[in-house]
Amino acid sequence: MSKPLWLMMGTAFKIARPTDSAPEASTVHTGRTFFLTAKHTFIPWCCSEAASSLKIPEEYRKSRYVIGRLYAPLNDTHQRANASCFAEISLISSHPTLDVALLATKTFHDQSIEQTIAQTLPLSLCTDKEMPAQGAQCVINGFRGEGKLGELDTFDAGLLQKLSPKERETLLKELESVEGKQVAASTFVEVLDPLGMGHGIGDYNQCFHGMSGSPLLTLVGNKPLCCGVLYGKHPDYPENIGFIPSNAILPWIHNAIR
Repeated sequence: MSKPLWLMMGTAFKIARPTDSAPEASTVHTGRTFFLTAKHTFIPWCCSEAASSLKIPEEYRKSRYVIGRLYAPLNDTHQRANASCFAEISLISSHPTLDVALLATKTFHDQSIEQTIAQTLPLSLCTDKEMPAQGAQCVINGFRGEGKLGELDTFDAGLLQKLSPKERETLLKELESVEGKQVAASTFVEVLDPLGMGHGIGDYNQCFHGMSGSPLLTLVGNKPLCCGVLYGKHPDYPENIGFIPSNAILPWIHNAIR
């Protein structure tokens, strides 16, 4: 990939189509595979209070200028992204008020990524009755940037100014090519507020850059369901984890893929 104006990393996950799709639904999206991610990883200017400082010229702040790539894990391990195995993805819909976006496959680099996506089981989203209560324990499974790429928030427009000259030079060099520099990561979370706030628990209690868009998973019976979409630090309580509850976005998803 050529050097972008701005680079964002995130996690996307395959979702099941809503079961209540109307029979008269449009066939525009027939055969496409859908994913959810955090909106700010795909169109960051829509989620930043300082969009002008993102160094993306205003005329380019349109989704048609965004190149989205979805990488598969390496064949011999699910711990690292495969830089040579990817699909181009496009934005289907961004939620008008919440930090979540719906993506769909566009083109496949080769047959292996197409097969990988086809064989990946989709996640169903929790309904109102299935949402975990306060105090429930869940897990976030996603991908983070490797090393410093996962520790430094490149969504922070003032990041470079906060680094020493040596750190700045190292980071800029690292950002020239990040393909394949994502590794699997999990975070264990206790739900503090079912409306969208949790707190990390245990030894794996932190989220890292690149995990935004990951599913928050809960068990209903013996089946893992997605009860939320991670977006990052909670805006009011930054020591806690913020997520979009799945039951809040079910109607939007249904309308977006009709």
